[in-house]
Amino acid sequence: MALVIVILVLLLTLAFFYLKCSMMQSFTTLWSAILATIITFSYYELAGEFLISRGFGLNWALVGCFTVIFIAAFALSRSISELLMTSPVDLGNTVKLAISLPCGILTGVIISGNLLVALGLLPMHGVVFYSRFDPEAPVVLNNPRTPALSTDGFVTGLYSWISSGSMSSGKSFCVLHADYLSQFILTNLRLRIRF
Repeated sequence: MALVIVILVLLLTLAFFYLKCSMMQSFTTLWSAILATIITFSYYELAGEFLISRGFGLNWALVGCFTVIFIAAFALSRSISELLMTSPVDLGNTVKLAISLPCGILTGVIISGNLLVALGLLPMHGVVFYSRFDPEAPVVLNNPRTPALSTDGFVTGLYSWISSGSMSSGKSFCVLHADYLSQFILTNLRLRIRF
């Protein structure tokens, strides 16, 4: 089911980029998706822990915060970039296609990766759409099930790479969350078994 979700998101973003985006809109939409991913991974745990400490959401707080922060950051950065573009840049249809299609594919990978991460954060893990481990079988850590297009791995790897850069202050995402995808899915499985 995860592969179907990834392919559907890729096709929709490619169609949107081909039909609606100019060259500059393609670039700004891609950068908006990257910026939204950075903001989401940086702050969703803090927002979720804040809600959980106040007794709101409990199992749903993390997935809710992840989804809301990604959508809000993507929409806000996309809107600001649209306001800053005063006049369209047109270099012809060939250049538009040469830029729109790769930007559309990358944006689709980023959006579908964030969607798969959000599905993995669901407390109903393994029941709905996507599971890296079979909830009915014993967990084998060395053999997780991954979709053929592992966009969630791409997104977490991208954020790990960005967070280990010069502005990381020694707190890289990959150090704090080793094997992030398996970590949160196993936590959800443990919580579901316990309750």
